[in-house]
Amino acid sequence: MQGRSFQVQQVLGTQGTRTVISATVSFQTEEPSPEHQRAMPDAPPPESLRTLQEVGAAYADRIPAAAPRRLGQSRTAELRLVDPETFLFRREPEARLRFWIKLQRDLPDDPVLQRAAIGYLSDYWMPLTPLMAHLEAKIGTGLYLASLNHTLWLHRAPRVDDWLLVDAQSPFSGNARGLTTGHFYQRDGTLLATATQECLFRGWVEDGQGGFRVPGMPAR
Repeated sequence: MQGRSFQVQQVLGTQGTRTVISATVSFQTEEPSPEHQRAMPDAPPPESLRTLQEVGAAYADRIPAAAPRRLGQSRTAELRLVDPETFLFRREPEARLRFWIKLQRDLPDDPVLQRAAIGYLSDYWMPLTPLMAHLEAKIGTGLYLASLNHTLWLHRAPRVDDWLLVDAQSPFSGNARGLTTGHFYQRDGTLLATATQECLFRGWVEDGQGGFRVPGMPAR
């Protein structure tokens, strides 16, 4: 579908005879208008924060045995948690998660490739945000997690080979699903993109106290 300033395309991904992904993509011709944006929250610079490998080593005696092996295993992106202790050990009532993220290699000055890359990064760790309100440890617990749907709005042309701050919050989880909204900022505070993602969580058991936990984790 194409108009004077917008174009919408549908993209289907298949494996054999099965359709495994369906995406609707909207393109717009740039045009001037009044602007405002949500302010970037305060956060320490990424260089002052520990890598995920350092976090795993520092807390190896307090987290599930599988966690240090899983933390920081990506060869594509580097991620640094703003508050790793809250992520690993404390419930965050607002179900909020903040982290810096960037690709581990530079990209060409190709705006199409840069936009594709931020789409790729927008799937990193966003699904863990609802767990901030429920589990003391989120990595290596055996909880099954899968993305159900994902929407990304690009506000400005991104550059994703430098650090981006992600401020994510989950307004709801229930019925084995969790919803997250995340905002992606450049270092200078420019809001580049907003994403929403709904994920499936399975593996909970009743803890005997009116709540739920993942097997292997202490009951609440």
